[in-house]
Amino acid sequence: MRKLLSAAITAGATSALVAALAVSPAAATTTTWTVTPGGAFISTIARPTALQDIHFGGKRYACQPIKMTGAFHSGSGLANPIGQIASVRGPKARTILCAIPGSAFLMTVTHFPMGISAFHYDAATGVTHGVITGIHINLSTAPGGPGPCTGTIDGTGPNAHNGKVPFTYANSGGELDFSGNHINLTAYNVTGCRGQIHNGDNFVWQVMAFPRTMAGTANTITSP
Repeated sequence: MRKLLSAAITAGATSALVAALAVSPAAATTTTWTVTPGGAFISTIARPTALQDIHFGGKRYACQPIKMTGAFHSGSGLANPIGQIASVRGPKARTILCAIPGSAFLMTVTHFPMGISAFHYDAATGVTHGVITGIHINLSTAPGGPGPCTGTIDGTGPNAHNGKVPFTYANSGGELDFSGNHINLTAYNVTGCRGQIHNGDNFVWQVMAFPRTMAGTANTITSP
């Protein structure tokens, strides 16, 4: 679970997740969830992040660590979304620097709240699988970078604000990972970027976070 690039979804969970990506929000509420203790959370433990273009050679842009805030609902019998992400920012500013040799840009997550919806719980491992929804990312030129770069990364359109990425949450350690290849993140209105990013490219956003309550406690997510 602690290797960002090797985080994987098991075959059974993958099938459930693919199905969940296609169903309506109402259908996704048939399973209930328990979150303890829930409430507001913050994740400030620095871990590198990445934005990987799975087209054109699978270029992986190394990005700065992020800070994240949000909240989980609390109690049992919970329906989706079980929580929300209220902010995502870089270590010193809203922008997050991403780069590969010869190319760099800034990414800014601009649509909030993003939903946290769970779809499969593995009681044997204590791991919950689900989807982060409502993602919209703006690309902008990095100060002192090798050239201009602008565009957006979203779901079904440049301003749909419905990008999605799978996540896993491990009760052991309270680790939240954005990972997996079943994604809905696409580049739109791209200009510049040294020709490295193209309209229609699909992306995987890789994040390792450790959301903690204001008291420093990790949450436990189970079903039912």
